[in-house]
Amino acid sequence: MGIVTKAKEVFDRYAGMDAPTLPADRLSALQVALYRWEVNKFKDPQTDQKVLGANEEVGEFAEELVGVLEATTLFVRTVASLGTLNHAVLKHRQGIRGFADKEVFREKAGDAIADIFVYLIQLCTALRLDWFTLLEETAKQVMKRDWKEHPKDANERI
Repeated sequence: MGIVTKAKEVFDRYAGMDAPTLPADRLSALQVALYRWEVNKFKDPQTDQKVLGANEEVGEFAEELVGVLEATTLFVRTVASLGTLNHAVLKHRQGIRGFADKEVFREKAGDAIADIFVYLIQLCTALRLDWFTLLEETAKQVMKRDWKEHPKDANERI
């Protein structure tokens, strides 16, 4: 069984995103909580918006890494994987090069996402940061934002 197939099977076990409970695993529970927040706070969340958001954050991160060699190497690998993810999303959206097939798209995007996570976790280690704490605390801050009520400055109201 491929990695992406296994990830889909695990996701399908808790994919009742509107169910009253959250998965027992903290990371899966955070994934569901972020999904619920996104659906509630945005008009029509799309896959390409998530990729654009990831690119925006990578750009901000690049500004902070200038001159840090060890972290920069991991960052370059992350950007390369993000480029692969961009490619998959764009070709899927265009319906070309075989990416119109949802399973082909899921496989390519899943592989790129996994690579990005591995590099970012390694980068956290190089910077002596706990990756899950960063993720969890940032997600808590993000979910305090209400873009429907405050479309211009929700991030500044927390």
